[in-house]
Amino acid sequence: MIRKSEFNLSAYAEQVSKMTDEELSAEGQEMRKLVYPERISGTGPSSFEPRLEICRQEWKRRRSQKRSPNSGSFNSFLPSLPRRNELTIRLILALGERR
Repeated sequence: MIRKSEFNLSAYAEQVSKMTDEELSAEGQEMRKLVYPERISGTGPSSFEPRLEICRQEWKRRRSQKRSPNSGSFNSFLPSLPRRNELTIRLILALGERR
């Protein structure tokens, strides 16, 4: 006899946070494969949707930690300049590096 038991989302979230990026990506893809057929068929919300959301939140959290605000952005150096001036300054800097 199969018994239904409560799925512990907090334990799953902790497990997901310990996964490598590759494992997290594979887990998210697997959850997406389980969720979307049920959405398309209209059978109602999937029991896997909360797990997919946990995977997505963890992925976003990791991406935001890897990218600092304005990292690599020219706007971090010249935030108040309009766009056309930014391009002009980039050209000047690029030409100056060639000398």
